[in-house]
Amino acid sequence: MKEVENPFVIGKVVTGAKFADRKKEMAFLRREVKNGQNVIVISPRRYGKTSLVVNALEGDVDYVYVDCSLAESEAGLVEQLLNGYAGRQPLEKLALEAKKFLQDVEISLEIKPVRLKVQRVGQSGLEEAVTYVSRKTVVFDEFQDVLAISSTLPKKLRSLLQHKKKAFLFLGSKRHMMEGLFASPNSPFYNSGVVLHLEKIPREEFASFIVHWFKQTGVPLQEGDVGSVLSFSEGHPYYTQYACHFLWEKRRQGNRSPFPSILREIVGTNSDYFERLYSALSPNQKKALAVAATEKNVFSRHAIEKYGVPSTQHLQKALDALRSKELLDKNGGYSYIDLLFQQWILYRLVLNQKV
Repeated sequence: MKEVENPFVIGKVVTGAKFADRKKEMAFLRREVKNGQNVIVISPRRYGKTSLVVNALEGDVDYVYVDCSLAESEAGLVEQLLNGYAGRQPLEKLALEAKKFLQDVEISLEIKPVRLKVQRVGQSGLEEAVTYVSRKTVVFDEFQDVLAISSTLPKKLRSLLQHKKKAFLFLGSKRHMMEGLFASPNSPFYNSGVVLHLEKIPREEFASFIVHWFKQTGVPLQEGDVGSVLSFSEGHPYYTQYACHFLWEKRRQGNRSPFPSILREIVGTNSDYFERLYSALSPNQKKALAVAATEKNVFSRHAIEKYGVPSTQHLQKALDALRSKELLDKNGGYSYIDLLFQQWILYRLVLNQKV
């Protein structure tokens, strides 16, 4: 069998033709960044925020990528800024250059892995680092995580960023925290940029993308495959790619099982993890998961009676706990963050089937 690379990429940044759709969003980002406008990108996890920004800016805008979730202190944030600025440059040269500009930051060069290591950050160290790297556009990924470093850090960063000429991009996956940072009048970042909310990709656009890549790689689809995948994923970028990745492998091997059977096999590979996750929940939280998996109106009398929840107050408390555990998201209604976990719940609780 001729070796062909699976076109449906999961678990890493996707670039080029294998990045699905988002043409309008990419055009919007390029335009705003070139105009020097700050942009706030908000979406749930695994919606492709990082891939979107990389595809929009790569080769067109010189940028620095900073993963705030990896910074546990102000020194860690400075380290992320400097290593992001380094990019593909020789670090030895950059270290010498940086020492000329950073008087209140002590850095060294580590060999394994090769990176700049911040040993000490003085009172003006963060300001020096921001000034140094903001010669390029700076992308702060998972920006809400700066709050875990210090509740006063956003105010300090805002004062450092507001007079820079280049644009800043702020990406975040925790909607309520990002909205607190950028939409609250009491926040130092209030109205500091235009907001882009990433939504699911429209069904018809994802369908064209799926059909294209199966055809391009010479792997046949069966009737109903595309519809079944999108009925499961509902246009969620990550889970559509995830489902298609495994469907492509099965079809390439000549497996003619319908997609629902393949999906059940996929869910089964995660069953032990889901079982541990589920076992750690309270009885009301388990009931709330069942309600969220099956009911549009989670607080309806029908839903509460069907799953034996003591009261709407108990259900609300359980739903709030599931949100804090990052098992559910709330955007209008309640939805699962992990669609495979939702499918596992449906198999186990609703269809009364063991995975």
